Amino acid sequence: MLSDAEQQQRRGRLRRFALAYRAKLTLLVLGLLVAFGLLIRWGIFAPVDPLNSALVGEWCRLGYEKAKTAADTATADRREPVVNQQTAAMPISCGELRRSGALARTNQN
Repeated sequence: MLSDAEQQQRRGRLRRFALAYRAKLTLLVLGLLVAFGLLIRWGIFAPVDPLNSALVGEWCRLGYEKAKTAADTATADRREPVVNQQTAAMPISCGELRRSGALARTNQN
């Protein structure tokens, strides 16, 4: 049997161990929440420049490749690529991208 002093020391060590474990677990959870929050913020507010985005250019280019008539091309000209509405200054159409030459530039990359 342990003496009272030894039991008290043991309880103190167990208490410190439990406290350290809870502190590590709390820091881990907080770190994960901060990382998740930063990923969400970056995903929502990341600026997108439609003129430099290869995916936007490819999306427009596919519309032009599918066009068989002048009406189909006009429809493709009016299409607006989906970009983040919070960071985009103003919507840009596929026709504007085509006229600016951005579709030809993204094809070379």
